[in-house]
Amino acid sequence: MRRSLMFVMAISLTVGLAGCVNTAATPPGGTIASTPPPTSSSTPTPVERMTIGLDSVSYEHDGRVDVIALDDGASVLALFESINGFLPTGTEIEYPPGYPTGLFTYRWSEVIVAVSDQGPADFVILSPTINGVPIQTTEGIAVGSSRSEVVAAGVRDYMDEDDDGVADHLALGSREVPGTRSLDRDGFVGAEFLLLVIYGDTVERIIVPANDFSDL
Repeated sequence: MRRSLMFVMAISLTVGLAGCVNTAATPPGGTIASTPPPTSSSTPTPVERMTIGLDSVSYEHDGRVDVIALDDGASVLALFESINGFLPTGTEIEYPPGYPTGLFTYRWSEVIVAVSDQGPADFVILSPTINGVPIQTTEGIAVGSSRSEVVAAGVRDYMDEDDDGVADHLALGSREVPGTRSLDRDGFVGAEFLLLVIYGDTVERIIVPANDFSDL
């Protein structure tokens, strides 16, 4: 089962704070599945981009597409290491402080990746590009997208953090998970989604993935 939304959000807020983390060993590398991109009658312009969904992240480059399942945390981490050219020191999140979680985070300037031993990956996207490589959702939403673009892509309100009457946390690509119960929508089946955090009517970060049914 996925970690809860608030737990994943804690990653982006607490990582790197002195006194709340412990240095961790680098986990073993994973594997990346490669598939050829769709062909066409004309020679396409070479592209390099990343696309994120609820189940996987794809990396199109050098005439091929690498598809990595989010459940394969080690391979997701290896992908971001490859794109950035280095692996930062891993730190363990304590949540609440003083209670180790077994969840280790790796922070670059444009993305934070969280993995546990042989577990899935969660990550927080902080920029429209990762070391120059564009990254967006399957709906075409990226950090920097406007609220109107997000609404057009199809979202539901999730949270109004500043209580101004306008949701600043929006759920994109919601998918029901049978056998679960939503913790924020009474009577509804739980759902998983990509969480868009908006400030000033612009997407500031994207949390991949999130859900409304997990407990810590």
